[in-house]
Amino acid sequence: MDDLLALIEVYKPHIIAVTESWCNNDIFDSELSTPGYDLFRMDRLLDNKGGGVLLYIGADLGAVEWSPKTQFPEQVWCRLNVSRNTNLLVGVCHNSRNGNLFPNNDTLIQELIREVSTQHVLLMGDFN
Repeated sequence: MDDLLALIEVYKPHIIAVTESWCNNDIFDSELSTPGYDLFRMDRLLDNKGGGVLLYIGADLGAVEWSPKTQFPEQVWCRLNVSRNTNLLVGVCHNSRNGNLFPNNDTLIQELIREVSTQHVLLMGDFN
């Protein structure tokens, strides 16, 4: 977190996406919070180390959490209202190559991209 906070101080980004967060239920949002940012997170839901994603959005952007219908396992999304009639979906995904954990990941990531591509979208992540 110290390294992340230092980078934020230098670059002052509006949006930050993190993959391989390795977070779990034992890590509280307060431990991951960053001043001036809204935090959105999705931990790996399995009892397996690794994975997980975090999304930090500048608090002044008014992000609202958004959930797609596609059940891709490691993703988190929010919606930004960028003008009166225009929204932007912002998301981060981690596409694990571990077929034992996620046997349908390739199919699900394709479905997810099809679902969100009908809107204005910023998709970031580790797509392996």
